Amino acid sequence: MIAEQLITCNVDMTIFNMQDILTQTGGTLISGKVDASFSGVSIDSRNIEQGNLFWAIKGERYDGNNFINEAQNNG
Repeated sequence: MIAEQLITCNVDMTIFNMQDILTQTGGTLISGKVDASFSGVSIDSRNIEQGNLFWAIKGERYDGNNFINEAQNNG
């Protein structure tokens, strides 16, 4: 017999802003507003949601920079 378990998930709706990102990464803003806010972060342009920051990562197989337009269109 398999016991069923109830799994609860608390959703954290923390809002980040660009200044938070710049401070934590030591990055430089080259375009956009420093007070722009985000409700989440995604590295997959296919799954981006409205209000998410798209983080373009260059990997061995793919370069996220090639998907920036797709991310803009999807979210």
